[in-house]
Amino acid sequence: VTPQPDQPPCWSAHVSVPDVDRACEQAPQRGGRVLVPGRDIPAVGRMAVLADPSGATISVFAGSNPPPPELPDPAPVGFFCWNELLTADPAACESFYTGLFGYQVETSDMAEFGRYWVFRRGERMECGMMPLPPQAAEGGAPSHWLPYIAAADVAATAARVGELGGQVFCEPTDIPQMGRFAVCADPQGAVFAVFQNA
Repeated sequence: VTPQPDQPPCWSAHVSVPDVDRACEQAPQRGGRVLVPGRDIPAVGRMAVLADPSGATISVFAGSNPPPPELPDPAPVGFFCWNELLTADPAACESFYTGLFGYQVETSDMAEFGRYWVFRRGERMECGMMPLPPQAAEGGAPSHWLPYIAAADVAATAARVGELGGQVFCEPTDIPQMGRFAVCADPQGAVFAVFQNA
């Protein structure tokens, strides 16, 4: 995919769908946009890039081969373990993602973190959503997906990020009864989070 001139480096979230072109037809009907139409990846599958109603980008993918087994829960250290949408328009995005992907949704109050949405596929929690924090919006951050990587020790991992030329935007923070996280960026500026189970 050719990046846009103003597109900062970022991680791309992918969602498996049965039909990429059908997802591209439905996305604009639900308030989204098609940024990159469906295209084939030889011997791999077909993909497209969409934007949700708040502008956060996500890829849809239909593989040519059987999908790999799902990771155990909790995910092993070093594996991606969660994906979270920080959005300026949660209501529009809830409608978009539940309609496009058939997710069921649950909401909860995360105290100082505010309202939190969990998107489910049956019994499995697939991803989360929360309002874009005011300090992020004031700093010019757009709505975006934030990938989480499982870590054995969030504090040690955040310290290592700095040693390797990255940045730590959110210092290690506890999530009551869940674990501990930090938000970082690699030397190019691509943002990710690290998470340690309680």
